[in-house]
Amino acid sequence: MGVIDTFNVSHFKAFDEEQKFLLKGKNALVFGENGSGKTSLFDAFKMAFFHNRLEHEKIPASDTPEDAKAKRRELYESYYNVKTKKSFSILVNGTSYDTLSRDDYKVFLVTHDDFELDDNCILLAKKLGKLFFDYGVLSPQELLDTICDDLEIAVNGSLSGYFSETVTIRIDKGDNYCCVLSDMGGKLNYGKNLSQYYNEGKIHLIMIIIYINVIILLADENKHNLLVLDDFITSLDATNRVFLLRFLFNTALKHKSLQVIILTHNVSFFNLTKHYINTYLKSEDKENWTYFNLYNLSDNHKFYPQNDDSIKKVEADLKDGIVPAEELGNRVRQLFEIQVHELAKIIISGGLEECKDILTRLRDGKPLYYNAGKDIYGLLSDLEGIVKNTTLDNKSLSGKILTTIEEYKNDPDLANIREILNKMTLFQKVSLHPTSHGILGLTPVSIKEIKESIQLVRKIDECIRGLKGKNVVNI
Repeated sequence: MGVIDTFNVSHFKAFDEEQKFLLKGKNALVFGENGSGKTSLFDAFKMAFFHNRLEHEKIPASDTPEDAKAKRRELYESYYNVKTKKSFSILVNGTSYDTLSRDDYKVFLVTHDDFELDDNCILLAKKLGKLFFDYGVLSPQELLDTICDDLEIAVNGSLSGYFSETVTIRIDKGDNYCCVLSDMGGKLNYGKNLSQYYNEGKIHLIMIIIYINVIILLADENKHNLLVLDDFITSLDATNRVFLLRFLFNTALKHKSLQVIILTHNVSFFNLTKHYINTYLKSEDKENWTYFNLYNLSDNHKFYPQNDDSIKKVEADLKDGIVPAEELGNRVRQLFEIQVHELAKIIISGGLEECKDILTRLRDGKPLYYNAGKDIYGLLSDLEGIVKNTTLDNKSLSGKILTTIEEYKNDPDLANIREILNKMTLFQKVSLHPTSHGILGLTPVSIKEIKESIQLVRKIDECIRGLKGKNVVNI
């Protein structure tokens, strides 16, 4: 079977330079903020394994050869990187996607868009027809004819067994395989206008359970089964995320022939999943997971295996004297930018724009809210607790609130990081930035500057490790 060891992309959507996704046959958990390249990576898997279907959906059979050729060219050019505008390359284990033998694979791709309702209903035949799943020779309609009863039993078993949900589903075979949801002892019993009777999180949960159970029923032990999940928890209730992990790891992920890649921009879910793997899986199963970050570094989108490059490695290469100073400077700069991303993850400062602004905020003395391992959400919780204390008069209440906010704004750990970041930003802009852009007329980076930058990044790394040790989200 063709377990995926390497998945390389170049000139594809967000990725201009070649990026090597080194899976080594393992499952992967990938964190990336919005704009970091997650969707591009997901689309690369879609192109690699479903390019024939993408062509078929783009080009009607009635088109003339000339029209078909033009539409095919338009389709593939839509995946070109906007900067290079070159033909892209996707290699699966070193083999180009367009010559890859699909006989060894059974692939299932799920993204956040797959949870939108059709006509405010869960119409399984229509919904499964849109999913990028390998159904073999069967159509979704024919598949449901075969697995409908087993699927209904499996979904209801999952709802009650893993999520303690009272809601059940019934699949109406005579109505486009519409899912009828029943709850409150049958008082709620609807297949139409679901959003009027059930919240988005509940509907989302049911659809996840349906998809996973379809995958379990379709998985072929004689093939390599690949599941890619892209931001699939977007509208899921936070209370169900722990139950979802338990469900996933005790059902689909128990299949040894299934290789799974989870992409998420949600730092809490990333940390929760990593914590689950490290805490509840057996040693041999833990070893079957690898972790990546996707970063947009100076407008270059890159994969970084966690703990891949390090200041220690840079120092070793500096000592050997073989690696050019410009390359070393570029690596130090990237490690510095990664640390800023990691700091943003710890304090959960929000989206990509805030992560870009974090250096400016710290440098200019603007507050970030963090105190003794608690982030902005901890501040809100503390303030809520203060407000609920009705024994305080108005003056005492406002004083207590302001004092608590100041404690978060002036945490000594952040003050220490602020000083180091101020020093490092100067090296980043003046000395290290030219190493990645080849700016003419600027003085090349010196070994002395690299050594000083290494020490500063080392200190930042030590500070951030300390914050991770305190932060409740990064258990």
